[in-house]
Amino acid sequence: MKFFLRHKIFPVVLLMITFIFYIYFCRKVEINPLIDRNSIHYVNDLYMSNELFYNNLNYQEQNLYIKLLESIKDYKSNYYININKDSCYSLEECASMGTKVMDSIIMDHPELLQIASYSWSYNSLQDSENVKLTFSYAIKFSFISKLGEMRIARIIDKIKKDTVNMDEIEKVKYVYEWIGKNNKYNKTFMYFNSNQSAFTVFINHNSVCAGFAKASQIIFQNIGITSYYVTGTSTGPHAFNIVKIKDSYYLYDSTIASSLNNESGNFYKGLEQKYLSGYKIDNQDLYPVLNTNEIFIN
Repeated sequence: MKFFLRHKIFPVVLLMITFIFYIYFCRKVEINPLIDRNSIHYVNDLYMSNELFYNNLNYQEQNLYIKLLESIKDYKSNYYININKDSCYSLEECASMGTKVMDSIIMDHPELLQIASYSWSYNSLQDSENVKLTFSYAIKFSFISKLGEMRIARIIDKIKKDTVNMDEIEKVKYVYEWIGKNNKYNKTFMYFNSNQSAFTVFINHNSVCAGFAKASQIIFQNIGITSYYVTGTSTGPHAFNIVKIKDSYYLYDSTIASSLNNESGNFYKGLEQKYLSGYKIDNQDLYPVLNTNEIFIN
Protein backbone atom coordinates (compact mmCIF):
# COMPACT_ATOMS: atom_id res chain seq x y z
CA MET A 1 0.00 0.00 0.00
CA LYS A 2 2.83 2.41 0.88
CA PHE A 3 4.32 1.78 -2.58
CA PHE A 4 1.08 2.90 -4.28
CA LEU A 5 0.81 5.95 -2.03
CA ARG A 6 4.37 7.00 -2.91
CA HIS A 7 3.90 6.22 -6.60
CA LYS A 8 0.40 7.48 -7.35
CA ILE A 9 1.02 7.44 -11.09
CA PHE A 10 1.61 3.68 -11.10
CA PRO A 11 -2.02 2.56 -10.55
CA VAL A 12 -3.18 5.10 -13.14
CA VAL A 13 -0.78 3.71 -15.73
CA LEU A 14 -1.73 0.14 -14.79
CA LEU A 15 -5.41 0.99 -15.18
CA MET A 16 -4.79 2.55 -18.60
CA ILE A 17 -2.82 -0.49 -19.78
CA THR A 18 -5.57 -2.81 -18.54
CA PHE A 19 -8.23 -0.76 -20.32
CA ILE A 20 -6.29 -0.68 -23.61
CA PHE A 21 -5.64 -4.43 -23.42
CA TYR A 22 -9.35 -5.04 -22.82
CA ILE A 23 -10.44 -2.89 -25.77
CA TYR A 24 -7.85 -4.32 -28.17
CA PHE A 25 -7.85 -7.97 -27.11
CA CYS A 26 -10.61 -8.93 -24.66
CA ARG A 27 -13.67 -6.83 -25.49
CA LYS A 28 -16.63 -9.11 -26.19
CA VAL A 29 -17.43 -9.51 -29.87
CA GLU A 30 -20.03 -11.37 -31.88
CA ILE A 31 -18.75 -14.79 -32.97
CA ASN A 32 -18.86 -15.80 -36.63
CA PRO A 33 -22.11 -17.86 -36.79
CA LEU A 34 -20.48 -20.44 -39.09
CA ILE A 35 -17.92 -21.43 -36.45
CA ASP A 36 -18.20 -25.03 -35.24
CA ARG A 37 -15.73 -25.64 -32.45
CA ASN A 38 -16.49 -29.36 -32.49
CA SER A 39 -15.46 -29.78 -36.12
CA ILE A 40 -12.18 -31.50 -37.01
CA HIS A 41 -11.62 -28.51 -39.32
CA TYR A 42 -11.91 -25.89 -36.57
CA VAL A 43 -8.79 -23.77 -36.07
CA ASN A 44 -9.99 -20.55 -34.40
CA ASP A 45 -13.00 -18.24 -34.19
CA LEU A 46 -11.95 -16.07 -37.15
CA TYR A 47 -13.08 -18.36 -39.95
CA MET A 48 -14.67 -21.73 -40.64
CA SER A 49 -13.19 -23.70 -43.53
CA ASN A 50 -15.45 -24.40 -46.51
CA GLU A 51 -13.50 -27.68 -46.91
CA LEU A 52 -13.41 -27.21 -50.68
CA PHE A 53 -10.04 -28.87 -51.23
CA TYR A 54 -10.49 -31.40 -48.42
CA ASN A 55 -13.66 -32.69 -50.09
CA ASN A 56 -11.73 -33.31 -53.30
CA LEU A 57 -9.17 -35.58 -51.64
CA ASN A 58 -9.43 -39.35 -51.42
CA TYR A 59 -9.84 -41.18 -48.10
CA GLN A 60 -6.11 -41.64 -47.43
CA GLU A 61 -5.37 -38.02 -48.31
CA GLN A 62 -8.15 -36.80 -46.03
CA ASN A 63 -6.71 -38.79 -43.13
CA LEU A 64 -3.30 -37.24 -43.70
CA TYR A 65 -4.92 -33.80 -44.02
CA ILE A 66 -6.37 -34.04 -40.50
CA LYS A 67 -3.06 -35.28 -39.06
CA LEU A 68 -1.10 -32.45 -40.66
CA LEU A 69 -3.67 -29.85 -39.64
CA GLU A 70 -3.41 -30.98 -36.02
CA SER A 71 0.39 -30.90 -36.22
CA ILE A 72 0.32 -27.30 -37.46
CA LYS A 73 -2.17 -26.25 -34.78
CA ASP A 74 0.22 -27.76 -32.21
CA TYR A 75 3.20 -25.93 -33.75
CA LYS A 76 5.04 -29.15 -34.53
CA SER A 77 8.24 -28.69 -36.54
CA ASN A 78 7.92 -31.84 -38.64
CA TYR A 79 5.65 -34.67 -39.60
CA TYR A 80 6.98 -37.98 -40.93
CA ILE A 81 4.76 -39.38 -43.65
CA ASN A 82 5.04 -43.13 -43.25
CA ILE A 83 4.56 -45.63 -46.09
CA ASN A 84 2.56 -48.01 -43.90
CA LYS A 85 0.84 -45.63 -41.48
CA ASP A 86 -0.25 -43.13 -44.14
CA SER A 87 -1.03 -45.65 -46.90
CA CYS A 88 1.36 -44.57 -49.59
CA TYR A 89 3.36 -47.19 -51.47
CA SER A 90 6.68 -45.49 -52.13
CA LEU A 91 8.66 -42.51 -50.89
CA GLU A 92 7.85 -40.68 -54.10
CA GLU A 93 4.14 -41.28 -53.64
CA CYS A 94 4.34 -40.18 -49.98
CA ALA A 95 6.06 -36.94 -51.02
CA SER A 96 3.47 -36.32 -53.73
CA MET A 97 0.60 -36.97 -51.33
CA GLY A 98 2.14 -34.70 -48.70
CA THR A 99 2.50 -31.88 -51.22
CA LYS A 100 -1.10 -32.22 -52.40
CA VAL A 101 -2.46 -32.34 -48.86
CA MET A 102 -0.41 -29.39 -47.57
CA ASP A 103 -1.46 -27.27 -50.54
CA SER A 104 -5.06 -28.20 -49.76
CA ILE A 105 -4.71 -27.16 -46.11
CA ILE A 106 -3.25 -23.79 -47.06
CA MET A 107 -6.08 -23.19 -49.54
CA ASP A 108 -8.81 -24.26 -47.11
CA HIS A 109 -7.54 -22.40 -44.04
CA PRO A 110 -6.74 -18.68 -44.46
CA GLU A 111 -7.31 -18.41 -40.70
CA LEU A 112 -4.15 -20.46 -40.04
CA LEU A 113 -2.15 -17.35 -39.20
CA GLN A 114 0.95 -19.32 -38.23
CA ILE A 115 1.68 -21.40 -41.33
CA ALA A 116 3.65 -19.94 -44.25
CA SER A 117 5.00 -22.82 -46.32
CA TYR A 118 6.50 -26.28 -46.09
CA SER A 119 9.20 -28.51 -47.55
CA TRP A 120 9.85 -32.22 -47.70
CA SER A 121 12.88 -34.49 -47.88
CA TYR A 122 13.78 -38.15 -47.69
CA ASN A 123 16.88 -40.30 -47.73
CA SER A 124 16.09 -43.74 -49.11
CA LEU A 125 19.48 -45.10 -47.99
CA GLN A 126 18.89 -44.22 -44.34
CA ASP A 127 15.10 -44.38 -44.08
CA SER A 128 13.05 -46.36 -46.55
CA GLU A 129 9.68 -45.78 -44.88
CA ASN A 130 9.38 -42.06 -44.11
CA VAL A 131 9.22 -38.71 -45.89
CA LYS A 132 10.04 -35.78 -43.61
CA LEU A 133 7.61 -32.88 -43.99
CA THR A 134 8.90 -29.64 -42.43
CA PHE A 135 6.62 -26.71 -41.60
CA SER A 136 7.74 -23.09 -42.01
CA TYR A 137 5.92 -20.74 -39.68
CA ALA A 138 4.95 -17.13 -40.37
CA ILE A 139 4.56 -16.56 -36.61
CA LYS A 140 7.21 -18.24 -34.50
CA PHE A 141 5.36 -18.40 -31.17
CA SER A 142 1.88 -19.70 -30.48
CA PHE A 143 1.05 -17.01 -27.90
CA ILE A 144 1.69 -14.29 -30.51
CA SER A 145 -0.63 -16.10 -32.89
CA LYS A 146 -3.31 -16.26 -30.16
CA LEU A 147 -2.95 -12.57 -29.39
CA GLY A 148 -3.21 -11.89 -33.11
CA GLU A 149 -6.44 -13.88 -33.32
CA MET A 150 -7.89 -11.88 -30.43
CA ARG A 151 -6.94 -8.53 -31.97
CA ILE A 152 -8.13 -9.50 -35.46
CA ALA A 153 -11.50 -10.61 -34.08
CA ARG A 154 -12.02 -7.10 -32.72
CA ILE A 155 -10.93 -5.46 -35.98
CA ILE A 156 -13.43 -7.65 -37.85
CA ASP A 157 -16.12 -6.76 -35.31
CA LYS A 158 -15.64 -3.09 -36.24
CA ILE A 159 -15.90 -3.96 -39.95
CA LYS A 160 -19.12 -5.90 -39.27
CA LYS A 161 -20.66 -2.87 -37.61
CA ASP A 162 -19.54 -0.57 -40.41
CA THR A 163 -21.07 -2.80 -43.10
CA VAL A 164 -24.21 -4.08 -41.36
CA ASN A 165 -26.59 -1.97 -43.48
CA MET A 166 -24.70 -2.31 -46.76
CA ASP A 167 -25.73 -4.42 -49.75
CA GLU A 168 -23.36 -7.02 -51.24
CA ILE A 169 -21.69 -4.68 -53.72
CA GLU A 170 -21.12 -2.03 -51.05
CA LYS A 171 -19.64 -4.63 -48.68
CA VAL A 172 -17.15 -5.91 -51.28
CA LYS A 173 -16.12 -2.36 -52.15
CA TYR A 174 -15.73 -1.54 -48.45
CA VAL A 175 -13.38 -4.50 -47.89
CA TYR A 176 -11.39 -3.62 -51.01
CA GLU A 177 -11.02 -0.01 -49.84
CA TRP A 178 -10.23 -1.08 -46.26
CA ILE A 179 -7.39 -3.31 -47.47
CA GLY A 180 -6.03 -0.60 -49.75
CA LYS A 181 -6.28 2.31 -47.34
CA ASN A 182 -4.85 0.44 -44.35
CA ASN A 183 -2.03 -1.48 -46.05
CA LYS A 184 0.98 -1.19 -48.30
CA TYR A 185 2.45 -3.83 -50.55
CA ASN A 186 5.65 -5.07 -48.90
CA LYS A 187 8.13 -4.84 -51.75
CA THR A 188 11.15 -4.94 -49.45
CA PHE A 189 10.35 -8.23 -47.72
CA MET A 190 7.94 -9.73 -50.23
CA TYR A 191 9.42 -13.24 -49.97
CA PHE A 192 9.41 -13.42 -46.16
CA ASN A 193 7.35 -16.23 -44.61
CA SER A 194 5.40 -13.74 -42.50
CA ASN A 195 3.88 -12.15 -45.59
CA GLN A 196 2.04 -15.37 -46.43
CA SER A 197 -0.21 -14.81 -43.40
CA ALA A 198 -3.31 -12.64 -42.95
CA PHE A 199 -1.68 -11.56 -39.67
CA THR A 200 0.53 -9.09 -41.54
CA VAL A 201 -2.52 -7.39 -43.09
CA PHE A 202 -4.48 -6.87 -39.87
CA ILE A 203 -1.54 -6.24 -37.52
CA ASN A 204 1.47 -5.02 -39.54
CA HIS A 205 -0.50 -3.29 -42.32
CA ASN A 206 1.86 -4.48 -45.04
CA SER A 207 1.89 -7.78 -46.86
CA VAL A 208 1.83 -9.43 -50.28
CA CYS A 209 -0.90 -11.01 -52.39
CA ALA A 210 -1.35 -14.16 -50.27
CA GLY A 211 -1.83 -12.10 -47.11
CA PHE A 212 -4.30 -9.70 -48.74
CA ALA A 213 -6.35 -12.50 -50.32
CA LYS A 214 -6.48 -14.50 -47.06
CA ALA A 215 -7.46 -11.43 -45.04
CA SER A 216 -10.19 -10.60 -47.56
CA GLN A 217 -11.47 -14.17 -47.39
CA ILE A 218 -11.71 -14.04 -43.59
CA ILE A 219 -13.52 -10.70 -43.62
CA PHE A 220 -15.96 -11.75 -46.36
CA GLN A 221 -17.16 -14.78 -44.43
CA ASN A 222 -17.70 -12.68 -41.31
CA ILE A 223 -19.83 -10.07 -43.12
CA GLY A 224 -21.92 -12.55 -45.08
CA ILE A 225 -20.22 -12.55 -48.49
CA THR A 226 -19.63 -15.91 -50.16
CA SER A 227 -16.10 -16.00 -51.55
CA TYR A 228 -13.11 -18.19 -52.40
CA TYR A 229 -9.41 -17.82 -51.75
CA VAL A 230 -7.76 -18.49 -55.12
CA THR A 231 -4.24 -18.91 -56.46
CA GLY A 232 -3.16 -18.60 -60.07
CA THR A 233 -1.24 -16.18 -62.26
CA SER A 234 -1.52 -12.58 -63.40
CA THR A 235 1.87 -11.20 -64.43
CA GLY A 236 3.34 -14.00 -62.29
CA PRO A 237 2.24 -16.34 -59.50
CA HIS A 238 -0.58 -14.64 -57.63
CA ALA A 239 -3.31 -14.99 -54.99
CA PHE A 240 -6.70 -13.26 -55.17
CA ASN A 241 -10.39 -13.98 -54.55
CA ILE A 242 -13.68 -14.84 -56.19
CA VAL A 243 -16.76 -13.16 -54.67
CA LYS A 244 -20.45 -13.96 -55.08
CA ILE A 245 -22.84 -11.08 -55.80
CA LYS A 246 -26.51 -11.69 -56.64
CA ASP A 247 -25.96 -15.34 -57.60
CA SER A 248 -23.02 -14.53 -59.91
CA TYR A 249 -19.28 -14.82 -59.28
CA TYR A 250 -16.65 -12.16 -59.95
CA LEU A 251 -12.90 -11.74 -59.61
CA TYR A 252 -11.55 -9.51 -56.84
CA ASP A 253 -7.90 -8.52 -56.28
CA SER A 254 -7.18 -6.30 -53.27
CA THR A 255 -3.42 -6.49 -53.88
CA ILE A 256 -3.91 -3.78 -56.51
CA ALA A 257 -5.55 -1.51 -53.92
CA SER A 258 -2.63 -2.02 -51.53
CA SER A 259 -0.15 -1.07 -54.24
CA LEU A 260 -1.74 2.25 -55.18
CA ASN A 261 -2.82 5.47 -53.52
CA ASN A 262 -6.59 5.52 -53.14
CA GLU A 263 -6.68 8.75 -55.15
CA SER A 264 -5.00 7.04 -58.09
CA GLY A 265 -7.11 6.54 -61.18
CA ASN A 266 -6.05 2.87 -61.14
CA PHE A 267 -6.99 2.21 -57.50
CA TYR A 268 -10.16 0.28 -58.42
CA LYS A 269 -8.56 -1.86 -61.16
CA GLY A 270 -8.74 -4.80 -58.76
CA LEU A 271 -12.52 -4.76 -59.10
CA GLU A 272 -12.67 -4.29 -62.89
CA GLN A 273 -13.55 -7.58 -64.54
CA LYS A 274 -12.12 -6.46 -67.88
CA TYR A 275 -8.78 -5.68 -66.26
CA LEU A 276 -8.77 -9.00 -64.39
CA SER A 277 -9.87 -11.08 -67.39
CA GLY A 278 -6.31 -12.20 -68.12
CA TYR A 279 -5.89 -13.90 -64.75
CA LYS A 280 -5.46 -17.68 -64.78
CA ILE A 281 -6.91 -19.74 -61.92
CA ASP A 282 -5.33 -22.88 -60.48
CA ASN A 283 -7.76 -25.80 -60.07
CA GLN A 284 -10.36 -23.82 -62.01
CA ASP A 285 -12.74 -26.78 -62.17
CA LEU A 286 -13.33 -26.47 -58.39
CA TYR A 287 -14.81 -22.97 -58.69
CA PRO A 288 -18.07 -21.57 -60.12
CA VAL A 289 -18.18 -20.09 -63.61
CA LEU A 290 -17.27 -16.39 -63.57
CA ASN A 291 -19.42 -13.50 -64.72
CA THR A 292 -17.32 -11.05 -66.74
CA ASN A 293 -19.83 -8.17 -66.68
CA GLU A 294 -18.82 -5.08 -64.74
CA ILE A 295 -20.74 -4.86 -61.47
CA PHE A 296 -18.50 -2.92 -59.08
CA ILE A 297 -17.48 -0.05 -61.37
CA ASN A 298 -20.09 2.35 -62.74
